Amino acid sequence: MLLNTNSKGFLLIEALASITIVLTVILTFIPILYQVKMEEHVLSQRREIHSRLHDNLQLYLSISELDQMPITQQRIVTNRNITFTFKLEDNLVKGCADWTNEKNRLENFCLYGLPQ
Repeated sequence: MLLNTNSKGFLLIEALASITIVLTVILTFIPILYQVKMEEHVLSQRREIHSRLHDNLQLYLSISELDQMPITQQRIVTNRNITFTFKLEDNLVKGCADWTNEKNRLENFCLYGLPQ
């Protein structure tokens, strides 16, 4: 009893198995790429807000009327509503930024500066 072995091409089951493996890999990477892009955007926003907070803090460090503190400002930075707060704390000017990021999480960042 000899079996007829015909190895001239792929079987249908082999093609379906390879397509399934390729689709599984692709569908696994799509959510990962989405998360990476979301984190990239959140970090970009955070850098921009930190930079704006630093710039605003430098302005308040140079003014001589520190008795005007606390100061609260609402600004729109990178399509987000940001609350900047500046107050005098232990002979230092404390500047804080509060905002809700792309993931709808509340973030807070503070810097301190020594008035001139």
